[in-house]
Amino acid sequence: MSSSQKSSDGRFIAAGIVIGYFLLLGLTVFIFQASLTNVWKELGVPAMDPHFGDLRNVVAGIENHDAGRALGDPNPFDPWNRPYIYPSLWLHVQSLGFNRDTVIGYGWIIILLFFGSSFALLGKLTSCEGIFTGLFLISPAIMTGVERCNLDLVLFPLILAALALRRWPAASAALILLTTALKIHPVGAFLAFAAPPWRKTFPWLAGVFGLLLLYLLSNWNELAVISAHAQHYPFYTFGSAVCGLWLAQMNPTNGPPDFAAAFFWGSLFLLAVGVAAVRFSSKMSPEPRWEWETYSFRLGAGLYLALFALGANNDYGLVFFLFCLPLLFRLRLSTNPTRWWAISALACSLIYVNWDLFSEEYLLRHMLIKQTMAWGLTTSLVGLLNAIRSWPVTTGAAISPIGAESQ
Repeated sequence: MSSSQKSSDGRFIAAGIVIGYFLLLGLTVFIFQASLTNVWKELGVPAMDPHFGDLRNVVAGIENHDAGRALGDPNPFDPWNRPYIYPSLWLHVQSLGFNRDTVIGYGWIIILLFFGSSFALLGKLTSCEGIFTGLFLISPAIMTGVERCNLDLVLFPLILAALALRRWPAASAALILLTTALKIHPVGAFLAFAAPPWRKTFPWLAGVFGLLLLYLLSNWNELAVISAHAQHYPFYTFGSAVCGLWLAQMNPTNGPPDFAAAFFWGSLFLLAVGVAAVRFSSKMSPEPRWEWETYSFRLGAGLYLALFALGANNDYGLVFFLFCLPLLFRLRLSTNPTRWWAISALACSLIYVNWDLFSEEYLLRHMLIKQTMAWGLTTSLVGLLNAIRSWPVTTGAAISPIGAESQ
């Protein structure tokens, strides 16, 4: 690696790209007197008006609960009459002064904390890695989550804290449990514990899943309502059931798409893809120097695969793929055959999150190209997880800083 690469930090390039993006938004609105919602849409972001729509849904849920209305009912306090379908744990944020008068301020704090956490996670980058990161962060998929201030942005710093506390398994596991109670898909982050030495990690896995079982049983009715009212779309989403939902939608005479059938066949195909990825991926010898990157990768890959396996989740769920980047950036420079798996994951992810900027055509391009990228990313992550399955986790040692130098 050249001395110029060592001395420069690509995070400044990534930050410049993000700042430039928001300046473009602001200047376009100011100079041309354009609607911010329309400017977002021109950049491939399906914006909602008013903005911070997902955060406003929590405010509406609090008001709905205070009015004595049931979970899952059409919510008159929501600007779009959407039902509140998040776990009731979110309702307690009203004790922090969170309400419709403070939602904008909270939204900007959450967004700034998300971007700050992203740069802290990635550590020092090369120029090329900085460009990649910047283009990923300003992609339509990620910016949709930002525009709506989706709750995944709140979970992101908590997962980062679990990474920082990785050598204190109790603290790390507790944070992941908290995020799982807030939104179920972070259960995939427990994949970080599924690694040797099993004598140390297995008791934590057993204990965690025991607590999760208790949580599911004690909140079964609430979770059943949330699941029953969750809507599944074949657009602006990724997951095992998306292609099945799309095919069903192509024949409207059959009525609304059957999510259960799409989920079943998608799960079978996902299983087949996973088996093939494990079969054809090579194994890497453990790299003790990459302990932090490995734990981060398992967190991110576990979260992505959990979202994918759930059938159909919004594209902004790929914010958690950022946790995969430190190890992928390392592997792309290695001489091991897994280098090509890492390059594949990086290429598929960048094309996927930016695809709606290049094509709004829904039927063929969305399915044949965009969803192919999603499945390619899934295959690459499964193959890489298999390649590093023998890499141990480190517990009980002093903690190195987040964003430790990886170059």
